Amino acid sequence: MEDLSKRSCMVVDQGLFSELAIRLARDFGRVFYYVPNEDAFVKSTKDYIGDGIEDIIRIKTDENFWTLVDSKEIDIFVFPDVYSSGLQVHLASLGRLVFGMRKAEYLELDRWRSRQTQHKAGLPCPYTEQLFGVDALKKTLEKTDDAWVKISYYRGDTETYHHIKKTMSGEFFDRLGIDLGYSKDFYEFIIEHTLEGVEIGYDGWTVDGLYPDQSLFGYEAKGLGYIGEVTKYEDIPAVLTLINSHLSTIFQEEGSRGFFSTEVRIGKDRIPYLTDPCIRMGSPPSEAHIEMVSNLGEVIWEAANGRIVSPKFSTKYAAIVRIDSQWADQNWMKILYPKDQRRWIKFRNFMQVDDEICIIPQKTGKICNVGSIVGLGDTMKEAIDKCKELASEVKGYDLMIETSCLDKVQETIKEGAEYGINF
Repeated sequence: MEDLSKRSCMVVDQGLFSELAIRLARDFGRVFYYVPNEDAFVKSTKDYIGDGIEDIIRIKTDENFWTLVDSKEIDIFVFPDVYSSGLQVHLASLGRLVFGMRKAEYLELDRWRSRQTQHKAGLPCPYTEQLFGVDALKKTLEKTDDAWVKISYYRGDTETYHHIKKTMSGEFFDRLGIDLGYSKDFYEFIIEHTLEGVEIGYDGWTVDGLYPDQSLFGYEAKGLGYIGEVTKYEDIPAVLTLINSHLSTIFQEEGSRGFFSTEVRIGKDRIPYLTDPCIRMGSPPSEAHIEMVSNLGEVIWEAANGRIVSPKFSTKYAAIVRIDSQWADQNWMKILYPKDQRRWIKFRNFMQVDDEICIIPQKTGKICNVGSIVGLGDTMKEAIDKCKELASEVKGYDLMIETSCLDKVQETIKEGAEYGINF
């Protein structure tokens, strides 16, 4: 087995997965962390992400990044997020070790192409329409009782929107028209009609279309929390592994060696519909995943070399609740928490000043997800109890931590059993 304490790793990120770099510092001798900061009017805030964190080396500027690439000082590059397929492919062409999903990220970012690919692969899909312009979107939704509005690529423009005709969507259209400005007449939208049933997901990684012999799968209360269970791959619900088998060909063709998750809707007909492929670290459950896999460094190193190894999971169950704040989107904010529990609180877009965690404003105009609280256990109850207990000790201005979402997830788990999903 490779002695990773003699190896160096660089995590290339957008600011959401700094915690992965912190985790990998337990396995690798040196861990570098780089957040690209490219704009005509560069702001300092992005360069502060990851600053002051012990055990990782924060790299700033494009010049410094490429100097390290040219020096061959970095043994492996790890990409936990999307928007970097070109860089991944280029580094691989230079003979560098890369852990990332490469060009398969289009499955998440280009929703219309993704749906076409699903049809070609024989995967069931929800009824999907492609529209251009806010007016066309409005006219179509006026005839639709229940649907989801999604966009491709520009995930900072707007979140997925749930349209319900009886409550109408006037405010949504008005706001969207203002935000999009002159592009509102030709902006692309994807509409998916709502499917009745339960949603479940696979959470793991792939190496050229192969999957580990055990992994995590679970249920999410959308945007609030998650409960997952570790099991042998052969025992994961067939509705999930069926979709994985169809995706294998794509992952093999693209040389995908990285994290990915799926969101799968199981209808009354027991047919699995892939609604959202997540071609990166899922959030959730990556916050728990990186703590559950004790040999994570080995998993990543071997995957980048084209080899899949068995993960060593420390516990069977994971529970996660999100930490949100409207204030933190526009303002700097400190988070107070029990210092001896730091490992179980996973932050996003943050820096460390002395021993204080400071959330860096992203100014997106949305409620800001500043992190998540993790509870692990050998039973589901143990994981949930740990998560809820720690949540009560995390403080900050205008924080929203809805631990009751875990109760809702448990109800969904019971509902899933009615669809033949054993959890």
